[in-house]
Amino acid sequence: MIFFGWLSVAGSYYLQTGHFDSIVMLPATACGLLATAVLNINNLRDIDNDRLSGKNTLAVRLGAQRARCYHSLLLLTAPLCLALFAMFYLHTLAGCLS
Repeated sequence: MIFFGWLSVAGSYYLQTGHFDSIVMLPATACGLLATAVLNINNLRDIDNDRLSGKNTLAVRLGAQRARCYHSLLLLTAPLCLALFAMFYLHTLAGCLS
């Protein structure tokens, strides 16, 4: 979340513009959530082997059912962040299409 979302997106924005704008944290969060979802789905796939080998991943700690709920939350929150960004920065949801 931190490296693939906040630092990469907000950092790139800062490097290109020379200033930081807090609204950029919304798309940065969306990118971070999607990257986290990729890592989580890999952990979900390997949950049984990880449990047997003693790896203490988040999916192992949560259990299969709650890890799936967590995954759904990640995937549903990312578009919400982008919609909020469109509303606040582009002033319309249709602004995402342009």
